[in-house]
Amino acid sequence: MATVAVSLDGVMAPMRDGQRQAKRAQTRADGRATKGPAGYREVGCGTVTFYDAAGERLRTVRCAAAFSPSTRNNRLVARSVPSVQTL
Repeated sequence: MATVAVSLDGVMAPMRDGQRQAKRAQTRADGRATKGPAGYREVGCGTVTFYDAAGERLRTVRCAAAFSPSTRNNRLVARSVPSVQTL
């Protein structure tokens, strides 16, 4: 293995029971402007890819997790390290 590439990203995913309409109605009832994706949750995703000296991909480890807003991608990285170390 000559190179390791790490990629982290986050996406907003709709939740099955996200109660979008109820959340928007409550926001309006509170006198606040409705904005953003009600009923969605941030999901972190990432890859760790290993390449040989010739640049050929040897293996890619993919991971994803839904977080509370305060944890973000730090937990995804921490959770993924043990699986990557075993390669």
